[in-house]
Amino acid sequence: TVRELFFYLLTLPRGATKDQIGLIFWPDSSPSQLTCQFKNAIYRLRRSVGRDAILYDSETRTYSFNKGQLYSYDVEKFLFAYNKADNEQNMPEKIDFYQEAVKIYSHPYLPQVGGVWAEPVRQSLSRKYERALLFLAEYQLNQNQNQACLEYCKMVLDIEPCQEKAFHLSFHASANSNDRTNLIRIYEVYKYNLSRYLNLTPSEVTTSLYRELLG
Repeated sequence: TVRELFFYLLTLPRGATKDQIGLIFWPDSSPSQLTCQFKNAIYRLRRSVGRDAILYDSETRTYSFNKGQLYSYDVEKFLFAYNKADNEQNMPEKIDFYQEAVKIYSHPYLPQVGGVWAEPVRQSLSRKYERALLFLAEYQLNQNQNQACLEYCKMVLDIEPCQEKAFHLSFHASANSNDRTNLIRIYEVYKYNLSRYLNLTPSEVTTSLYRELLG
């Protein structure tokens, strides 16, 4: 709980009150139980990361991670690079920022943490990571860097095995490389993944694209 509480506070821009934290970590506790559990957790957390690392604002009654101190958090680094890429108009710099972002990110975010607060954060980061990879894959395809495109697509499919756009880009990269065997293999993977994970058959659009590229 102490480790999870640390990461929870780290994700919050303005901290949280004791009651807000209690609803997340001890939803079934009575007021007296919550007071005891909360005090123990904050005490242990401050013992672990330093008393000055966890701040209390008496005006708002919120507890927060002290972001004024020297620290490094890979999620913030990822988001910084991702947002820079998103807002950058210069294509080479945009690509550099996206490449930096995907190097930083480690999927999935806090896999051992099952708290209800963590899942939305996990999903949001995963979507951004996926979007960055797809952008890089499409860029590499347009630069005729077919192997690089395939590698980025594989990274997407490792986290989203039914991502249709990743398969489309992979088809094009294989066809551009005149690699008929790989094109067939990727389509078979597409069919298998759809059946296994979604109990679906291939879409008409994807099948038509595959047949067109197969010739």
